Amino acid sequence: MKLEKSSSAHHYFVSGEGEPLILLHGFPDCAENYLHQLEFFSSKGFQVFAPFMPGYHPEDAELDTYQSLRIGEEIIKFSRSVTDRKINLVGHD
Repeated sequence: MKLEKSSSAHHYFVSGEGEPLILLHGFPDCAENYLHQLEFFSSKGFQVFAPFMPGYHPEDAELDTYQSLRIGEEIIKFSRSVTDRKINLVGHD
């Protein structure tokens, strides 16, 4: 498992190889809470990504970053920056 930065400027954890699975943390929460799930799902054949949502450590954000439409756009941008394959999303709040 490693911490990386995508071309869309998002920091994220990634682990494994295989079908893409993106774990989205809730508010207020952080990607580090998914470390156990990263290990579990990567052992089941997934390439697992756990991005820090906009404005959460280690990123700063403007106030409008927290609007639902903007967050959705950021999720799409992130997923396209890490894979061109169909993705699976898991969300938590």
